[in-house]
Amino acid sequence: MAGKILAALLLLYTVTLLGSVVPSEEKYRVGVEDQLRIFVDRHSELTVSVPVGPDGYISYPLIGNVQVLGLSREEVRLKMTQLLSKYYKNPMVSVVIEAYNSFKVAVLGEVGKPGLYVLKSEPTVMHAISMAEGPKDTASLSEAYLKKADSSELLRLDLYSLLVKGDMTKNLELGPGDVIYVPQGTKNQFYILGEVIKPGVFPMKDGLTLLEAIALAGSETDKAMMRRISIVRKKEGKTDPDIYIVNAEKIIREGKLEFNMKIEPGDVIYVPKSAKPEWDRIAPMLTTISTTHGLVKGW
Repeated sequence: MAGKILAALLLLYTVTLLGSVVPSEEKYRVGVEDQLRIFVDRHSELTVSVPVGPDGYISYPLIGNVQVLGLSREEVRLKMTQLLSKYYKNPMVSVVIEAYNSFKVAVLGEVGKPGLYVLKSEPTVMHAISMAEGPKDTASLSEAYLKKADSSELLRLDLYSLLVKGDMTKNLELGPGDVIYVPQGTKNQFYILGEVIKPGVFPMKDGLTLLEAIALAGSETDKAMMRRISIVRKKEGKTDPDIYIVNAEKIIREGKLEFNMKIEPGDVIYVPKSAKPEWDRIAPMLTTISTTHGLVKGW
């Protein structure tokens, strides 16, 4: 649900920006299937909207076919001005890129709809992610990366700062053929195992506490031993994890909220059905989780 809400917000945000954010047309190079509108002042018959054909040409009144593939908007304007100067004195030509149909980027990984997208306006990370329906709850927002079409280098994308904190300095400009990859991760997630209604992986929320985490998992089962809940936490630089035993029953019964521990990203919460945790049962799960962390970022 959270992923769908974020995707909806991103789509609304993008629609709001479309009328106010102008792509960097001076850097952009015209490609096949782009749509150009050419204006000639005081000559309405020469003001037309034309597509760029598969061969890189546009078909223009009076002049005929004109090669525009790979040119910037300004270069197209200068070329059209020069060609029309044979028929008109000092023609005043303007060129607008109406649709960036050749501007295709790939958005892959943990997004609503991975695939290839045409950015018809605002060629930015935010726009591309919104077209892919936003990141899933399983996405590692801080560990995404961007592969530029003209480079073998992978650029780190901090989607957490961009999408959650609204830091628009992270909204990088994209180029045709760029690839955005959003990996699955655990850095912004936690686990609940054992005697809860819905054990599994859950997205982190700021200030999340143990009791709130259990509520997200549908609450405890009738067999849960709430006096001996384990929180397994791996610290950077340490081989063995820290294990905290929390008496959630006392927190609830006596209102001892100071013992309601804050959950951290990557925590594993285990709700047992006996006073003695069944470590032989959950050890394989912890090993799997540890391996997943390691693949993401040396957990």
